Amino acid sequence: MTLKEKLEILRGEPIEVFDGDPMDIPCIETSDAEMLCKHPVVSVHMITYNHEPYIRQAIEGVMMQKTDFEFELVIGEDCSQDKTRDICFEYQKKYPDKIRVLWWHENVSKLGGNSRRVRAHCRGEFIAFCEGDDYWIDPLKLQKQVDVMRKFPNVGMSFCGAERYLQVEGKFEDWPVDFHPGVLSNLHFYSMMVDIDWWPRRTVATASVVVRRELLCRICEKYDIFKWKLHLGDVTIWIGMSMESDVHFLSDVVSVYRINPSSVCGRCVSLVNRDVYIVKEYYIFKRYGVDLRKIPREILYSQLWQIIYADKRYPFTKRSFIAREIFLPLGLLNLLFSPFVIVASILYVIGVANSFFRRIEFSFLRRAICRNSIIFKL
Repeated sequence: MTLKEKLEILRGEPIEVFDGDPMDIPCIETSDAEMLCKHPVVSVHMITYNHEPYIRQAIEGVMMQKTDFEFELVIGEDCSQDKTRDICFEYQKKYPDKIRVLWWHENVSKLGGNSRRVRAHCRGEFIAFCEGDDYWIDPLKLQKQVDVMRKFPNVGMSFCGAERYLQVEGKFEDWPVDFHPGVLSNLHFYSMMVDIDWWPRRTVATASVVVRRELLCRICEKYDIFKWKLHLGDVTIWIGMSMESDVHFLSDVVSVYRINPSSVCGRCVSLVNRDVYIVKEYYIFKRYGVDLRKIPREILYSQLWQIIYADKRYPFTKRSFIAREIFLPLGLLNLLFSPFVIVASILYVIGVANSFFRRIEFSFLRRAICRNSIIFKL
């Protein structure tokens, strides 16, 4: 059984795969070839669909950027049913040196994905992200992040602080995170992202992210998950980047993430949670393979936690191949170490993260797994 087939069991339904070159996705580009900047340092990746009330704010947040380099805005307009496309064309005429609009006569999500199409047409050394219902509030956002990535060549991704706007309530709220400002090693960032308790303090605001285009293209080729149609795409990129490079966090609040009922997260929270979990399981296997002794104990503990204590948000975790093929075959042995897990959970909650008891628990758990399980026979 392949890894994809195992994850489909966990997901409860097949995973659709997009084959072919993203450049083959149908596309008409509206831009001014003569006035358009020739060598943009940054390409701003913006996808939009039915964002008429928000798209102006999104575009203006990009156009207000003050930089010492050229940048372009590549808008993927996915056949909206409102006036989003007309607004995009209006701004392209206003800023012909910066804006390119990609569009088609029908929705391209079913044909390979709007995001994949936009990504393939980006020309810059770096790609910045801002979806059509989010927006930037710091005119120096791009300059700050490009400066950071030029200073640290080992950093493949930069992200910043952000705040949320609750559309229905009409108010802003802070977005506290557990990340420390500065360079985060790839393993440290990866471990934080695959933890089951990632939401909300270990999330990355999409509109705050800048990545190296060459590295993003490389991971898209290397990991087949980028061809899978899931209910999210950003977490796939963030964890994928940490597989290949370090990450930098800038605590400055530079963008606003809009939460509204019409967004994917607003409409399909349970499906997004499920597919986030799919992404994490995929990368855990890709990073550590068949040797569970290499898995850091924090990640192993998180896996056990979500299997035993899965609540209504994560009922699918009990179908996890890690659950079925690692923990459940231990049978009665589960009962022997579950008191250990309960004690460790209490210690974890009160903050004794590196206690002697947790070291005993992890040691016992790892020995039990290695002695009783044969897993990942692909």
